[in-house]
Amino acid sequence: MSWSKDQVIILIEEYQKHECLYAVKSKLFKNRHARQKALEEIQSILKKIRPEVNISEIKSKFQALKSNFITEYKKYTDSQRSGMATKDIYTPTIWYFNYFFFLLDHIEARNSFDLIAESNQSCNLLDETVNTEDCIENVEQEFVVSSEGILCSDDSKYSEVSIHRPKKKKENSRP
Repeated sequence: MSWSKDQVIILIEEYQKHECLYAVKSKLFKNRHARQKALEEIQSILKKIRPEVNISEIKSKFQALKSNFITEYKKYTDSQRSGMATKDIYTPTIWYFNYFFFLLDHIEARNSFDLIAESNQSCNLLDETVNTEDCIENVEQEFVVSSEGILCSDDSKYSEVSIHRPKKKKENSRP
């Protein structure tokens, strides 16, 4: 059964009251008992309007709503940065977009890097630009997996990285 608009609003408002559920830097965020108690409080409030609700459903519903909000917010901010005209700025399509602004202080984007761009930079030697595919092939050829499962390189600038292989199942040898 899908959630009504009123039920979703109550879920978001109740979640907002319990910082230990979403604020990573909160002292209580790592406290499993505090988070469980907060979820039980939310469940008791939601049970009045949605009797069959359980804690796992509450957590998954909030996570889905939060993911949708983050996606929409990223589209919205990207459209503002691109230099588009005011009339062309992305308009969020989810009705609960404005309810999630309390999360913005607690969401941090992870740093990312572009492997192809880094490969291109390392391949631009002496003002000679090398084809990207050739460069990637060269980078791939520099690494070799040793018999111990270690990623190695002849060049000392690369550090060794272990590769985890799944363990083989032992065969039962019964007579």
